[in-house]
Amino acid sequence: MTDGYTAEELRDLLEGGALVSGSITDRAAIHVLHSVGLIGQRFLDRYISIESVEFGGEQMNAAFIRDWSALAHPEDDFPFLTLTEQRGLELAACVALSAICRSTADGIGVEPPEWIHVCNQWLG
Repeated sequence: MTDGYTAEELRDLLEGGALVSGSITDRAAIHVLHSVGLIGQRFLDRYISIESVEFGGEQMNAAFIRDWSALAHPEDDFPFLTLTEQRGLELAACVALSAICRSTADGIGVEPPEWIHVCNQWLG
C-alpha cells in the first residue's frame, strides 16, 4: 500500500526500484510519470509494490511497477484523467516496455525508435 507516502517519497522509491533492477527504461518512465504529475495519485496505488530488497550489501525499500502493460491504455481504463495525463501515462508505459537492444555510436538505442510514439500498435 502506498497511501502512507508522499509523491516525492514514492518517486524516490520508484527510482530506487529502477536502480536495483538496472532498468534504464523504468527510470525514463518514472521521469515521465513525475513530469506529468501522476506519481502520488491514488489510482496508481494498486500498480505499485513496495518491497524490501538487498542492494549493495544493504537492505533498502524500493518500489516497482510490475505490470506496465496494465497502464498502457489510459483512455479506456482511466477516463477520469486529463488528456495530458492519459498521454503521459501511455508514454511512460510505452517507454518502460521498450527493449534496449544494441549499442550505437551515440550510446544505447531503443529499437525501433518509432515505436515509442506509436506504441499502441505493438502493445495490442
